[in-house]
Amino acid sequence: MSSVMARRFARRSLASVAKRAPQMPKAGAVGCCRQGTQRMMSSLPPQPAGKRSGEQSFSSSSFARGAAFALGGVLLFGLAAGSYNTDEKRTETRNEVRCEQRNSMLAGYDVAQPGSTEKASPANFGPHFIADAAEKAIPALVNISSIQNGPWGQMVQSAGSGFVIRSDGLIATNAHVVKGASSLTVTLNDGRQYQGRVYATDQTSDLALVIVTDILEEPLPIMHIGDSGLLRPGEFVVALGSPLNLGNSVTAGIVSSTARAASEIGIMQARTDYIQTDAAINQGNSGGPLINLDGQVVGINTMKVAGGDGIGFAIPINTAWVVLSQLRDTGKVIRPYLGLRMAALNRNLARFERRVSKRFPDVESGLLVVKVAPNSPASRAGLKPGDVIVEFDGKKVKSVAEMTTRMAYEVGKTFDLTVVREGGQKISMSVTTEALNL
Repeated sequence: MSSVMARRFARRSLASVAKRAPQMPKAGAVGCCRQGTQRMMSSLPPQPAGKRSGEQSFSSSSFARGAAFALGGVLLFGLAAGSYNTDEKRTETRNEVRCEQRNSMLAGYDVAQPGSTEKASPANFGPHFIADAAEKAIPALVNISSIQNGPWGQMVQSAGSGFVIRSDGLIATNAHVVKGASSLTVTLNDGRQYQGRVYATDQTSDLALVIVTDILEEPLPIMHIGDSGLLRPGEFVVALGSPLNLGNSVTAGIVSSTARAASEIGIMQARTDYIQTDAAINQGNSGGPLINLDGQVVGINTMKVAGGDGIGFAIPINTAWVVLSQLRDTGKVIRPYLGLRMAALNRNLARFERRVSKRFPDVESGLLVVKVAPNSPASRAGLKPGDVIVEFDGKKVKSVAEMTTRMAYEVGKTFDLTVVREGGQKISMSVTTEALNL
C-alpha cells in the first residue's frame, strides 16, 4: 500500500471508528483554560457559562453530580484568563479614540467572513499536514495579557488567547479571558505588542471582542472562518494558543463529538452545543482558535475537564459568529424570547400530575408548561399552564436546554409546536420569538 493510500485509509478509519465509539462517561469536572489559579467550587444554582474559577456554578445534572462525588462534594473549575464585563462602563482616552479611528481607515480594512465550505482533500495529507494547517492560521493568532484587580486589592496578571477577525485590530476571544481587566496587552505571533481594551462582551455565551488602541503600522492579518457544521467525529483539528503563557503553541487531535450538549457538562444557560476534542487545551488556551486542516477556524477553545486528559471543549464557530457579529455591530447580543417557564416531563412527574388531575395527558416526555407570561409570544400563541410541548420545530423535544439550543439566536422566527393538552387533546400551533435584551 502506497503512503498516500495509507493516509487516506487512516483518515477514513478514524471517522468510521469514532462513529462506533461509546459515549463519554458523565463524570469529571470541567475547567476553563484560563492561565492562573484554580479554586474549589460548590454545586450552586446554574450561572452563565464560562465564568472564571470560583464564580462558575453547576446544575444538578448527572454530569455535575458525578463530578461533585468524584471530588468529595466540590467541583474544580479553572478558567483561561479573564471574565465577563457586559454592562461595565469603560473609560477611553482621546488618544485611544484617535488611534482606533486611524486604524479603522487603514486602506479599507479586511473583515473575516465565513470561508469556503470545501473540505481538505486527502491528496493534501503530506507529512507536514498539521504544520501546513497551523502555518495558515498562526499569523492571526494573538496572546492576550491582562492586569486585573485581585479580591484583596492586589494586581493579578493573567493570560489567554485570541485571533484577529478585522485587520484594524478587532480580536475575538472568550469573555472570561478579559473579565475585570484594567489593562490589556496584545502580542502577535511575530512579537509585536499593542495595547488594547475590551470592545464588548457577552457573559452568557462566554465571548468577547478586544480592540487594539495603539496606532498600527499596517493592517493585521485576519483569521479565515470555516464551517463548524461540516465537522465529523474522527476529523483532525488543531488547537492554537498560548498555554501556560507559551505563545504560538500548536496541539492536534480529532473531533470526539461535534455536538456535546451544554447540559452534559453542567452548563445550563448556554444556547449551544460544544465541540469536544482530544487536542490538548490547557490554561492559557482559552479564546484561541480550533482550526481545520484548511487553516480555517471552526471553534473557539473554551474549557477542559479538570484532571482529565484528552477532553476539551470549543464553541462552534457557526454559533460564535452570530454572537461576535452582534457584538461587533451593536455591542450587545439580542436573544429570542417566548415567555414560558417549563419543566422537563418524565415518568415520575407525569405520575404525580395524574394524581393531582385525572385529565392530565397520557404522555411521559416533553416539556410541561408551568407558567405563561402575560402578553408574551407564548400567550398570544395560545399556550396554557398544564400544556405539554412534545414537538418543537418539527422534532421531539425532551429538555428545556434542547429547545433553547434549537431557538439559538433566531429573533422573529416562527416555530411550529405540537402540544398535548388536558384530556389528551393534541394541538398544533405556531409561536414567533421576540427580542430579549440581556
